[in-house]
This record gives sequence, structure tokens and C-alpha cells, in this order.
Amino acid sequence: MAKKILINPDVMHEVENTEDGILKALDNEAYNCVYCKHYNDDIDDTCKAFPNSIPIEIIDGDIRHDKPIDGDHGIQFEKE
Repeated sequence: MAKKILINPDVMHEVENTEDGILKALDNEAYNCVYCKHYNDDIDDTCKAFPNSIPIEIIDGDIRHDKPIDGDHGIQFEKE
């Protein structure tokens, strides 16, 4: 069973109601776009990897962008 928990004040995550589910959500939050040196502060939801729009799965924290993803122009998450 999943429940919503607040990890990031801007995003509600749907997570499995287990310790592992909550820890996974917290781990993914560490890769939030706003902590990446490639994030574009001037234009919301864009970065060097995704200049038109960051995929919603990355923004929502459903997937981490620490490994190559189709369309990322060879640029992945790097902590600012």
C-alpha cells in the first residue's frame, strides 16, 4: 500500500508504505534537479541535459538521472 509523504515541499511522492519505500524516496530526493549544477535557475524545469523540458519522471523523483537516459545529450546529474 502506498501513501503520500512530504519529502520536498514542492513535490508529494507516492511511495510504498515500508521503510524501504520511504528510504528509496529519500535517496531519489538527493538527486533532485535543483541540486544539480546543470539545472537552469532562470527557466523552470530545464537544464543543460534537457534544454526544452526535464522529463516529469526525473522531476517527480520516480527515476534518478545519475546514469545516461535517452535524450540527455550525455549530461547527467552532478551535485552543485
